[in-house]
Amino acid sequence: MQNMELKLILNRLKEFENCTLVYYEGGERLIKTYGEIYIDVRKLLSHMIESGLQPEDRIGILAQNCYEWIVIDLACLIGGYITVPFHSTTYEAELENIVERYDLKVIFADKEGMKKLAVQIPVIDMSTLKETIQNQSNIIEYSASLEGEDKFSVVFTSGTTSIPKAIELKVKTFDDFLMNVHRMFQFSKEDKIILFLPLSHFGQRSYVYSAILSGFHMILCQPQNVIKSLRVDKPTILVAVPYFFENIYKSFYENICSSKFKYICYKVSTMFCNLFSESTSKKMKRSIFKEFYTFLGGKMRLMVTGSAPISFNTLKFFQDMGITLYEGYGTNETGLIALNCLEYARLGSVGKIFPNKQVMLDEDGQIRVKSEFCWAERYLEASEKENSEVFASDGYINTGDIGYFDKDGFLYIKGRIKENIVLSNGKKVFPNLIEDELNKSQFIKQSAVFGNKQPYLVAVIVRSSSDVQEKAILKEIKKVNSTLPEYAKVREYIVTDVAFQVDNDMLTSSLKLQRSKIYSYYEKQLLDLY
Repeated sequence: MQNMELKLILNRLKEFENCTLVYYEGGERLIKTYGEIYIDVRKLLSHMIESGLQPEDRIGILAQNCYEWIVIDLACLIGGYITVPFHSTTYEAELENIVERYDLKVIFADKEGMKKLAVQIPVIDMSTLKETIQNQSNIIEYSASLEGEDKFSVVFTSGTTSIPKAIELKVKTFDDFLMNVHRMFQFSKEDKIILFLPLSHFGQRSYVYSAILSGFHMILCQPQNVIKSLRVDKPTILVAVPYFFENIYKSFYENICSSKFKYICYKVSTMFCNLFSESTSKKMKRSIFKEFYTFLGGKMRLMVTGSAPISFNTLKFFQDMGITLYEGYGTNETGLIALNCLEYARLGSVGKIFPNKQVMLDEDGQIRVKSEFCWAERYLEASEKENSEVFASDGYINTGDIGYFDKDGFLYIKGRIKENIVLSNGKKVFPNLIEDELNKSQFIKQSAVFGNKQPYLVAVIVRSSSDVQEKAILKEIKKVNSTLPEYAKVREYIVTDVAFQVDNDMLTSSLKLQRSKIYSYYEKQLLDLY
């Protein structure tokens, strides 16, 4: 395997010049070779240098996935600039202060981003970049000499009702990630990865760098086009959140269960195939479950998920169909902590500890991580108290997750120390904040919000009196929902007259919600809401 240092990315674009990037623009399918990308990156970087930008300047990006996003990011990387990518769902209230907060020198934005920005520094409309690149005749032969301790990007943790916390990434953290992931999944020049999650998330961008440095192909599309792209572009690698895979599982499994004949065939086929060697079993399943493989493009060999819990049934279904779905675990602060891979995998676990990471469990079972290759050492623009709660004085990072190891060293995640909900799309929600708003209503006495591992939030509503009509409660829920981001809205609910009390074990002695008790009491009704 070749040296995989991030600073070699420009050379790799030239070396693997015949590799391709497929992307979509206005419904049109376009292709760029890595050699063509190299030229575009060189031209944009030359333009940025001529514009007076200096190494280590911070460059903002506010845009949805597009070809220009990748060119900007690579130009910044090669030029030694520090990218600060913002999620396209960033609230306008946050955007008012981003220039000063992150010391930005310029912001690249797409049309939607341009509408949100009203700042006093140059904002470059990304739709003009094609012309800029085409007209750039002077090519400046410059490439920053990136070293391990150099910073190359600012990324953000998941935020719900507050501004997400920012961390700075060092070159060596990515070098370590790529070297180990390449070994664990054995990428080849025939591979083709499909990327449809936002590039503002570093996890997605890391696979752009991986494809270039390892010399395999890429497909870039929007989430709404991913099903079409799977069929047309025939990727071999897919990395996505659990919600995506759970939707595939639900669709195909419901179809299988729609008739007794299909269900019996499915069960008999999986049992029969598993009597043979793994390689023979996979070939047989590809033949028997051809419709499933065709849906994925017909060439899929590797699928990886993480960022949120995924149901065991989903993992088992993909295994039954002959394509293992590898689950991993990490945080924005630590990077990858554990991962299932080709060499070892166990359903239900998040894998064994990622190389060069030291993991311990404290007395509460909290997962704590220590490594010189963790993604962060501290939060930017955060108080000492906030930093010390996560970045401990003994060098460990407190994840806030509860877990345990089995006898073979596989890590399992039980949940969060705090009560935040993780939806199946990876979004995190603090239920108490929503409950506080709901409980302000004169019609609602108490509320408890749930939705862990599910696609949306549901609630148990205790009405203030039996005279309260459901339409009044619905109106109150809609009012609260109007103040929340889409993923944090309460979609469904049940109404009850049974108050949460200490006597019925739904409140603690200090009058805090006993969530597990409430959920157990209403479990069937809540599950029926999905």
